[in-house]
Amino acid sequence: MNEKYFSSGSLNRRKPKLFPSVKRLTGDRLQAFCKKGALKLESHHLKPGHCFPDAKLHIAHLGPETAGGILLYFHGGGYAYPASDGHFKLSRDLAPALACDRFAMLEYTLLPNGTYPTQLAQAVEALRTILGSHEPQQIVLAGDSAGGNLALSLLAHLKSPHPNIEVLDLSSPLAAVICISPRCSNAQVTPSYSYNAANDIVDPAVAAELVAAWQPAPDDVWSAANNGDKKFWLGGRGTMTSQMLILAGDQECYLDDIRNFANTLDAKEGGEPKQPDGPGQQDTVKLVVVSDTGHAQIVLDYARGVKFGRTSRELLQWASRNQVKMVR
Repeated sequence: MNEKYFSSGSLNRRKPKLFPSVKRLTGDRLQAFCKKGALKLESHHLKPGHCFPDAKLHIAHLGPETAGGILLYFHGGGYAYPASDGHFKLSRDLAPALACDRFAMLEYTLLPNGTYPTQLAQAVEALRTILGSHEPQQIVLAGDSAGGNLALSLLAHLKSPHPNIEVLDLSSPLAAVICISPRCSNAQVTPSYSYNAANDIVDPAVAAELVAAWQPAPDDVWSAANNGDKKFWLGGRGTMTSQMLILAGDQECYLDDIRNFANTLDAKEGGEPKQPDGPGQQDTVKLVVVSDTGHAQIVLDYARGVKFGRTSRELLQWASRNQVKMVR
């Protein structure tokens, strides 16, 4: 969600007005951010085809280019809001921790204009563009909230293509995937929607309104990761990534859905990543539930200038241990 709607106090924040009139889109905001920070920014025009609207991919260069990696970050905001300075600041710090010398951000079509599966079609083209200059093992995919949903949707498409979206094949797994408070289900039925409703910025009513506007197919694994079972996610080539980190707050309504997805991947909560069991199982998965935090807390922290909150410490420590390998 856009940070301007929230106070810096307790988790009982004023609920956002959904689908506002957006005057500054992701690209405009990122351009201003990069200009202020003296960062080089390049943009690519994406054409997903199949009657999906065009999109833009923006790539910020963080310094001297090496043979290192690139962070492809999908911003949250319920598919209704553009990226914020919180997303840009987080990406700027996360990329070098992962040994990435640039970060990319997709400017996808927002609600109410971009209904399902528009953003997935655009994300596929974003990754395809990056693969023109990087090997899969140089690419880290990340996202928060709806952006985490989009990251998992893209992984699902890589395993089993959506029938209306162009196929994209990888020659090897992605370096890593990071999901921060991802939307894993489009239903508001798990217990955490009740016991965390008073604490979280995304309560059942907000979540239901966002989902209704997005218009996902009810049972599609590409719209909700929890529609896929263990056979889907762990079979064949695994989850299409060498490492995965799933972050959640203990006071968010998505908590039980996130735990259900992590259980599908056999992740141990707060423990060491699960090691591969045999051929085809190349991925290791870790779930961290951060205490006394709500939905996508790290983005709100960065927006307020809090760089070393509980979630950011967990994330940056994990990133420093799972850096992208240099490709010569």
